[in-house]
Amino acid sequence: DIIGKDRSLHVQVISKNCDEMVNEAHRILKEIDNRVYVKIPVSYEGIKAIKILKAEGINVTATAVYDLMQAYMALAAGADYIAPYVNRIGNLGSDPFELINKLSNRIVMDDYDCKILAASFKGVQQVRDSFNSGAQAITAPVSVLKAIFNNPNIEKAVDDFNQDWYSVYGENKGICDL
Repeated sequence: DIIGKDRSLHVQVISKNCDEMVNEAHRILKEIDNRVYVKIPVSYEGIKAIKILKAEGINVTATAVYDLMQAYMALAAGADYIAPYVNRIGNLGSDPFELINKLSNRIVMDDYDCKILAASFKGVQQVRDSFNSGAQAITAPVSVLKAIFNNPNIEKAVDDFNQDWYSVYGENKGICDL
């Protein structure tokens, strides 16, 4: 109810055991609703849980993805979203954008019904590079999202337009005043 029906809520399990992950997923759905995407880490036990949950028709986000083979396993298990950890992958010396690009190509090539939900960001450039590499969605801290609009040219463009408006219609004359 809080986020509306046009957005998706992704809630992560905390267990490391398949059976416990499945039980937690059922509890999450019971407490919230059946539209929730249950976040399951892509581990050996997690892949088993993803298969079980998808067989039950439950929405699943495969999370904690650091490696392309993990992503491929999540695809094969039927995940709806796959969440590679962009900043963390980069910190380990690998290229997260290559992973996203190769995963995106595999999704298209084999016609999987899955989207890439890139996660773990420290800056706007990582978000941009994720989208440019094939991610369809992101989850990012509010500080990173707000940084997108930290450009003084945006406010200057609005001020310039308003100045033109007021020069024609008069100071303090808004659209609703006409």
